[in-house]
Amino acid sequence: MTSSRFLAASYLRNGKLEPMAEKTVGRTPQLIIPTVAIAMLEYFFISPIHHMVHVAVYRRIRQFGDFISEIIELMYLIPNAAPQITFNYCTGVLWTIPVQLQGSWLVLLSVIVIREIKTPWKRFWYYIFCVVNHWYALSWGSYFWLGLMLADLDLTYKYWKWLHTHPIVYYPLVIFCAALGLGGLSIDLATQWTEVNYATYEYRIHPDPATGRPIAQTPGAGYPQYFVPKLHGLVSPSASRQSSN
Repeated sequence: MTSSRFLAASYLRNGKLEPMAEKTVGRTPQLIIPTVAIAMLEYFFISPIHHMVHVAVYRRIRQFGDFISEIIELMYLIPNAAPQITFNYCTGVLWTIPVQLQGSWLVLLSVIVIREIKTPWKRFWYYIFCVVNHWYALSWGSYFWLGLMLADLDLTYKYWKWLHTHPIVYYPLVIFCAALGLGGLSIDLATQWTEVNYATYEYRIHPDPATGRPIAQTPGAGYPQYFVPKLHGLVSPSASRQSSN
């Protein structure tokens, strides 16, 4: 959500395409440079250690070209599916880099479309349509769309200025958003009390990519993997951001 604002802010303000072109070219190096630096250290230091100490989960890279190939893979793809162990460098949460990159293209294209929708109610119904469809498809695009919508509300319509002059609306909204933010963060804690796994019930209604049937009707039903976007993860950061403003 934060990256959506960063990517779209200048275009929402002035409609100039030059900064958008710069972000299109520079986004990938910005994401990957710190990762490449750490992976390079691993590449040069792990090999001597491997000769001195037996490392069971490490596989030596045959040549530097293979290393470059895997770094490029990490930039654009999720290594070994999502997010399984690779044996040449530590991935951890690096599977989010391709998600960020794909979301960047989504935002950079979407903001051009959005700015051409001049009627506010059409504009925000379009936002809602996109967020709901991405959420239903278990796509991280719902986060980027929601981040873009919040940036548009703030930068184009300056809704916080209006809210600050209408305390009868402002304070209930802040309280409501704070409750949503805390509720999203504590959903697993609520499961301990109620013995109802809300994430599992939500996951069951989404479509299975292989069959098109609801996941509840497939062997994949159950608690979603941690790299699968969840509704409380979508609601909590957006609501928390609004309450903090």
